[in-house]
Amino acid sequence: MARTCVFCGATPLTKEHTLPKWLKSALPPGGYRALHVRETETTRVQHVASAYDATVKIVCVSCNNGWMNGLENEVRPFLPNLINGRAVELTPEERKALASWSLKTMFMFSRQNKHPRLEMLPLKDCAAFYRDRQPSRFMIARVGAMEPWEDDEGSAMVEFVCPQYSWPAPTANLTYVSTLRIGWLLIQLVRVGSLNDDQILTPFDPHPMFHPLWPVGATLTWPPPRPLPAAQMAAIASPPTLPIQVARPSARTDRT
Repeated sequence: MARTCVFCGATPLTKEHTLPKWLKSALPPGGYRALHVRETETTRVQHVASAYDATVKIVCVSCNNGWMNGLENEVRPFLPNLINGRAVELTPEERKALASWSLKTMFMFSRQNKHPRLEMLPLKDCAAFYRDRQPSRFMIARVGAMEPWEDDEGSAMVEFVCPQYSWPAPTANLTYVSTLRIGWLLIQLVRVGSLNDDQILTPFDPHPMFHPLWPVGATLTWPPPRPLPAAQMAAIASPPTLPIQVARPSARTDRT
């Protein structure tokens, strides 16, 4: 049986680059290595690969050249500035675009690994993402600025870390914390395993080194007041506990 597009179910499939080639101009020469780390409570898979040559064959031509390409075009005016640590004012529309692009990109990174227990985004989420073109109520995201290593020669300029958790109890559905760093830009997205119909995720607690990204709020000035030291990447990307909470719809922040 032929494989079909994970988003719309169509065929034939085409190769989608994990990161667009146009981002090459946003990184310094030689900074094209990507570190991929995926974890469960008992498993860790890690490898280093090219940041721009890697592809996955899981989407159809229509999705690849249509709405997914549209996400690239929406972030292209400001994404290079974020990667290079230049101050940016992100409007609510740009915050939504960045959150949606980040989800799409993290999903492409996660699908490079065939381990069945390291799937970041369930297939039912693919249908919701295809329909809404934005993260779901099962997700929250934040954005920070991480100082590059003093000597990035030979170091990965792109990092993707995706540990897996059981939350709030060992018997609950699996939850993922996906962290993507590209140069100075650091985005972290949490996807919880399940919520009741009368529950939503609340944003992360205030943090001097992060700004909330999703759900969308007012215009924000990036970077935050304090950058994140590069040495803290492992601790941030694989926290020992998940500081997330749920709320009732009456406390919901508008996500549009």
